[in-house]
Amino acid sequence: MTSYRVHNLKKFDNTGEDMEDLISIGTIGLIKAIESYRPNKGTKLATFAARCIENEILMHLRSL
Repeated sequence: MTSYRVHNLKKFDNTGEDMEDLISIGTIGLIKAIESYRPNKGTKLATFAARCIENEILMHLRSL
């Protein structure tokens, strides 16, 4: 899951934020995804987590 997360962070590389900060924020999104994941909804964890990670990063970037 880690390499998947870092690979998807590359699209935020031009935001001016440090990549280590984005990884930390992405990790928070991953933790939130794991806590709120419901397998009976029919969505794969990787798909659900990717959306949660991206959402967490976007919320962080909007708050700057």
